[in-house]
This record gives sequence, C-alpha cells and structure tokens, in this order.
Amino acid sequence: MENDLKPKMGMEFGTIEEAWKFWGDYGRSTGFGVRKKFTNKSKKDGSITSCGFVCCKEGMRVKDNRDDDLYVNHRAETRTNCEVKMAIVNTNGKFKVYKFVEEHNHNLHLQHTTHMLACHRKLTEVQAQEIELADNSGLRQRATYDLMSSHVGGRVNLGYTRLDLKNYLRTRRQRSLIFGELLV
Repeated sequence: MENDLKPKMGMEFGTIEEAWKFWGDYGRSTGFGVRKKFTNKSKKDGSITSCGFVCCKEGMRVKDNRDDDLYVNHRAETRTNCEVKMAIVNTNGKFKVYKFVEEHNHNLHLQHTTHMLACHRKLTEVQAQEIELADNSGLRQRATYDLMSSHVGGRVNLGYTRLDLKNYLRTRRQRSLIFGELLV
C-alpha cells in the first residue's frame, strides 16, 4: 500500500469531510467498506470535538428479540467485530488522527470489486442528469441502465447498480409530489 494513502498518527485534516473522504479512499484502496462510528460535539457551541471512522464489519449485531417462529429468513450476520478504526480529535480548528488500528480479522475484497460495496457506490451529478434525461425521454429503467453501462465500457465501470438507479428515480418522483398528490 502506498504510504500517502495510509493514515498515520498525528496526520491533520482541515475538516471532517476531508477526513471522511480520506478514510473512504483508504478503505476503497485497501479492500473494505467504511462507516462512521461516532461524532462528539461540544456542549458550549455545538462544534465537533472528535469523530471515529471504522470498518463496515466493526461490532456485532444485537440479538433480535422478536418471535423466531414468525421469521423464517433471518438476515445473515455480516459483522465480524473487526477492530479497524481511525479516530480524530479537533485541536485548534484542525482534525488530528489520535488513534489508528489497521489489522482486519476478515478477508478483504479485491481492489477491483470494492467500488460495488454500498458505502463506495455513488451516483455523480452528471450520471443523475443522464438518468433523468433518459427517464424523461421514456426509456425504461433497464434500458437506461444498459445505455449508461455501455457508455462507460461495462457495468463494472458504472459505479452504481440497477437498484441504485431505481431508488434514485423513486426518490426524485417522491420529492416532486405536492403534499396530498398521488401518482397513479
């Protein structure tokens, strides 16, 4: 792994967003998904004092107390209590890394497949505009997805799934509705 992509103790960031983007890029290049663990805020002015980012497999799911007889297909356990984390603290307006653990207790994804992990899938503004244009032109979702994937050289290079496209269009339609209006 290149040294400039790996977090180091004492490393500084200007904002939380910069630190989060760095952690996401590190996770993508290393082969794991990322998520935010905690954000602490000052009681005086509400500014962020510290924040922690972890591997998506950190922790364990709480036992489900619902009646087991009612649920035939339980969700598979995906977490492995992985200890990988990067914690940052606000010191004089800069966010400094004060804790970094890099040893995973699970297999990592291949680098050419990490872009399809949920935390790394993103619709860019340009892709969103192209999807809207195709939808307004009357193309169905599957045809739109096939068209967009052929533009970038295959589904592998697209950066989102058909489900992401469907969710984007549904959300856009829901936001365009006036209160009480219903699409039929």
